[in-house]
Amino acid sequence: AVAPMRAKSLTTNDSVPFEMTKIWTDIAGQKSAKIHHHEIKIPKEINGKPIKSGDYHFMVHCLDKAGNESYIAVDVELSYDATGIGEHVH
Repeated sequence: AVAPMRAKSLTTNDSVPFEMTKIWTDIAGQKSAKIHHHEIKIPKEINGKPIKSGDYHFMVHCLDKAGNESYIAVDVELSYDATGIGEHVH
């Protein structure tokens, strides 16, 4: 007889936290530019290990040559069992 497969909860050793740094250079010289959320890709796994679920803090920081800066920060939760998949905010 074959034992049934059971879902296993991810432990800290089984998963890795998601980190990302991206620099957009194609917006240089523009007075107004938009960064689209679909340009931020969250992979399902890194080096064969799944992304760790939990609370994350995303920040987009903008700086121009004159030293002017602006940023926006958003708290998100990455989950493997969340309801409302596909829902997002703009």
